[in-house]
Amino acid sequence: MSREFLNYDPYTGITQYHNYDPDTDTSVFESIGDCEPTLELNRKIAREIDIDKGIKEGWWWYACLPMAFLLKIYAEQGICFWKKDAGNRISKILEDPEYSYLKMTSKTHIISAHD
Repeated sequence: MSREFLNYDPYTGITQYHNYDPDTDTSVFESIGDCEPTLELNRKIAREIDIDKGIKEGWWWYACLPMAFLLKIYAEQGICFWKKDAGNRISKILEDPEYSYLKMTSKTHIISAHD
């Protein structure tokens, strides 16, 4: 199997590779990214800023999602975070205790199909 570097995006932190297996004539595209800088930002903001007061001011910085996580969920569950009709599925993921580290608040928010 050969592995070829394709691209690095400094904005998202995603590196992409093309893997090719000549024995099976199969290509696999791989995206790798480091989530830790975004997760550290989430923890810092949650500790140091009262995010929840923004609700009263018409805004709420609810979560910050690393691009590597968005790609993982898209590959595994087919959820396109940037599409409006995915709101309810996104809410369910963010409210799952397994993914609480993505949120900057302890409050909950469920996006309805009509939001």
